[in-house]
Amino acid sequence: MPLWFTRNTQRLVWAWLLIYLALSPVYCTPLYYSHRKRKAAKPKWINPCGINLKASQKLASHFSLSHHSEVTPLTQAELLENVILVAKNALRHSSVFKEDFVKKTFLVDNWWEHHDAWSDMRYQWLPTWSEIPKNLHERTSQAHLETLKIEKAIKDIHRYLQKMAVGLEQVVLDQTLYDGQFMEEFNEAEYKLKAVLCELQIAMMEMGLSVDESAPDDTLRSIMSPEIRDIEDRSYRDLRDWYIYRDYMNGLEYVLHSFHYLKGQRN
Repeated sequence: MPLWFTRNTQRLVWAWLLIYLALSPVYCTPLYYSHRKRKAAKPKWINPCGINLKASQKLASHFSLSHHSEVTPLTQAELLENVILVAKNALRHSSVFKEDFVKKTFLVDNWWEHHDAWSDMRYQWLPTWSEIPKNLHERTSQAHLETLKIEKAIKDIHRYLQKMAVGLEQVVLDQTLYDGQFMEEFNEAEYKLKAVLCELQIAMMEMGLSVDESAPDDTLRSIMSPEIRDIEDRSYRDLRDWYIYRDYMNGLEYVLHSFHYLKGQRN
């Protein structure tokens, strides 16, 4: 049997197992809820694929033991490429929207000048400069990339994006609450971030990295203080939304830079 057929077949079977075991599948979850329900709901970024993790791990183990002679696991390079593809898709969506949002929200002709004016502003509960040492549209330094180790990098990036999901959820909530003109675009960004997190979750599971439904304290909604979460003044709220969305885009760029480098080390 050709190698590509074996790997694609395994990937298809694994995908169907995840769908079958899902408690709240990505494609079946409503894109947004009421303000009150969203705050009370279990964070989507903790188990983004909606997998029954205990059941899936038992079934995956049984499947592996029963078919070990027929199944060729996906390589680390292939797992990285899968994440790269969904991250590219998410970043592509933001490339046009970011300019439209900045120009219409802050009434400026050049979005880049607005970006430069606020480039030093970062929320401490989002990934810090030491974690993602670049600004939007900057390259990640080669020196930093050379420090990356695949297993730690995947787990760290997964956690960074979970933090960004905390902020992006609130942006979508406030777009709904205040009848924002960009509700659809931010909602789509949140959906695409969830897709990236889901692909990371699958990669971690296939690499045998620990994945469970508990969450570190720094990925819970509580990292975003009430002072930042509940802002009634529109001008301050707009700036908050820009910081969060900008760092989300910067995070996607960091995913691409890091995973392209790590993939290259395995080819």
